[in-house]
Amino acid sequence: QNPQSREEPRHQSGDLGSFADRRSSGHLPRLPPLREQPESGIRDPFRRPPPPPQSGQPPPLRRSIFTGVPATVLYDEMKKLMDRGTTQMANEPKASPGLDNLFSTRQIRPEDLPSLGFDIRQPATQLSITREARLNRARALAPVLIGEQRIPVLVLPNPFTEETTGSPQIGHHGVLMYDPQNEDRLVKLFFRDTDWYYAGFQRCVVVERDDGTKLENWGRRFFFNELVEDNEVPAFLEPVKMGIGSSHSEKGDFPGPNALVDTFNTLFTFEDAIHVHENKEVRGLSPGLKNQLKLAVARIIILFSEAMRIRRIFIQAEAALRGYEHSKPLTKAHRDILHSWGKNLECSK
Repeated sequence: QNPQSREEPRHQSGDLGSFADRRSSGHLPRLPPLREQPESGIRDPFRRPPPPPQSGQPPPLRRSIFTGVPATVLYDEMKKLMDRGTTQMANEPKASPGLDNLFSTRQIRPEDLPSLGFDIRQPATQLSITREARLNRARALAPVLIGEQRIPVLVLPNPFTEETTGSPQIGHHGVLMYDPQNEDRLVKLFFRDTDWYYAGFQRCVVVERDDGTKLENWGRRFFFNELVEDNEVPAFLEPVKMGIGSSHSEKGDFPGPNALVDTFNTLFTFEDAIHVHENKEVRGLSPGLKNQLKLAVARIIILFSEAMRIRRIFIQAEAALRGYEHSKPLTKAHRDILHSWGKNLECSK
């Protein structure tokens, strides 16, 4: 069938139009190439950057003024600004011209969350592409870039949407996993813009109508228990507690290509094996399924969160995805690195 002739319905969870239809027709969103010196104030990674200044205009501010300052120091200073109160902060002069992108983007509905596609049959190549794209977006949103590697200082929750959503404003973005050998199944992974950490997932069953168009039936959005309990997931996402917490599991490893397919299948079939109680928490989670979920989640964290911030983890993860082994274990040295937040600012080396 001619994919160009298909109707492209707008589904509910963030991408414009049907992902399956857009992928088959080649119309997937692309992030702009990485810029040597991003101008101050670029908020949307899908928007074209502003034109260069005309003659007689001052050049755009460069963020290298904070090169060498520890990220923790800068983050503490920004947190102090936020703690003063949003009204006062909005009316006072900025502490520095480099602190323009202080908060995450304003998200008030599922469609506001951007997503990137991830082909699970080409995992090593896709991991590299999506990592660079997500770093590019983080740099575009960051208030400050650190060092020659332009390591982004991550944004704070956006306080200006509280009256709209009634919940904390931690921004999220998605990685949409798909299998080109079976385009009827999708799994969206949710990541927090404030710390790059994995938060939850949602599956989608794609069906083809009689006229050839695609209909995407999205399931419930499952998030870590404590994120829902602590009200750290925006209310418009209607989160369900998935039955486990977000603490690092000793089950984690570097998955090979087949193990990644297993991870995809675990997350896709999860909703069929459980019952969602009226209080929006998972019931009927058997010990076996719980262990499978923990392993799948631990692998997602390694690939898409830890490999984002730690170059050494990324190199090992990419090598495992290019290999033939089902998975490779994490060494003690790897685990020491993973539990050393603040000591591994090497995301872009």
